[in-house]
Amino acid sequence: LQHGQVMRFDFVYKVRDTVIMSSYDVGFPGYYTLDSANAPKTYSDSEVFAFLREGDSVVIVMEADSLIRQGQQMPAFIKAKDKINLFIKVRNIYNTWADLPVEKGFKRTPTGLQYKIISDGKSEQVKNGQVIRFHYSQSLNDSLMVNSQDGGQAFEIIDTASHGDYNVGEVFQMLHKGDSLVVIY
Repeated sequence: LQHGQVMRFDFVYKVRDTVIMSSYDVGFPGYYTLDSANAPKTYSDSEVFAFLREGDSVVIVMEADSLIRQGQQMPAFIKAKDKINLFIKVRNIYNTWADLPVEKGFKRTPTGLQYKIISDGKSEQVKNGQVIRFHYSQSLNDSLMVNSQDGGQAFEIIDTASHGDYNVGEVFQMLHKGDSLVVIY
């Protein structure tokens, strides 16, 4: 995997005999973009991703107490002395997000961002340069990682017209007030 490339992979997270999360259970792979400039500086499973090639399999063992010390949230059943095993099978490596196949039910922007708009279709459309405020949640497959409605702050985008390549801002101008958006990122 080289800088800027996208890895599409299957994975299983296990603690003791318990599967925490699995791409096989939800039928949806994981994705990772290697960003050499922003590589993790501390204990992280992504430290080994640069060494992987298409078709490779790897087992990464992480100690829960090391992750907890970094401030990562853990489910209540994971104890500090537990070892978290991450099993990865690399399906494909793509040069850019635009090279990935489009997931079922999603559309793709010109830069490769895959999205699905869940719309009521009844309200006004977002306009260029408009300030929008939205709540968001972030999940890894079927496991919710962050939800701004659970005591977090809503996000504000000052200018919906400005965005870079492969940025959720690409689809903001397609939204109507009250719409929901699902993005593969």
